[in-house]
Amino acid sequence: MPPLVLPTPPPQSIVPEEFPMGRLLAPDERDRYYRAREMQAAAIGVPVRRRKQRYFLGPAHRDWRSQGRVSSCTEHALTNKLCGHPIPRPLRELPWQQHELYYEAQKVDEWPGEDYEGTSGRAVCRAARDRGLISAWWNAFTVDEVLDLLLADNADWPHTGPVIIGTNWYTDMLDLDHLGFVRVGGHVVGGHETCLIGANESTETLFGINSWDSMRLFRLSFADFRRLLEQEDGDAIFPVEVPRPGAVVPHQRLIENESLLAPERAR
Repeated sequence: MPPLVLPTPPPQSIVPEEFPMGRLLAPDERDRYYRAREMQAAAIGVPVRRRKQRYFLGPAHRDWRSQGRVSSCTEHALTNKLCGHPIPRPLRELPWQQHELYYEAQKVDEWPGEDYEGTSGRAVCRAARDRGLISAWWNAFTVDEVLDLLLADNADWPHTGPVIIGTNWYTDMLDLDHLGFVRVGGHVVGGHETCLIGANESTETLFGINSWDSMRLFRLSFADFRRLLEQEDGDAIFPVEVPRPGAVVPHQRLIENESLLAPERAR
């Protein structure tokens, strides 16, 4: 494997306090050794077959936690994944308190010291693995690979489900449009981590959960996500959960009504 080159944490751009960010970019070619498409196909034993749409019930409809003024979006994206489908769990069952996993991730991330804001998605997965909640994480590099994870019709938990994504965040993305979409436009104001909980291939729409009080749910077009992920060094990570004793795996217990995922309001 190639050696890890430690990057310098970039400064987070100043944005209004209601939009705390904190996803830091840490490219590592070794991520390709754990490419999601190959790992998923190996886990289920056959190539992925996709359905056209799926909407995992997200924590915004049960437990949901705001990141407040702390740059802990990576922790909250993972929390939204773990507290959502397909195996939902209440927040009280997570073995960390608010922001605790974020600070642990800073201790094991790609940068020395802890005198900076934010961390990487990889580091928060590493911290969660140390806590025993996930066994591994897979990396997706294209929109198509992310759709395999969200829409796989021949894979069951824990090999399909929500995906956490780290991308540039633009000024236009600070507001939802009248349809509930965040649209790429304006200039980059920082890096942010969120969680994708569904997709509709017919309308080329992705559905996400955020950790801001002003924006819990959002929609994202395939075209905008392709730009953020494939052209602007975005990252998409699928944490592989560790089975919990006594947990009952629901059979296709999903939201099929797209209107249930409409954001509460458009700002």
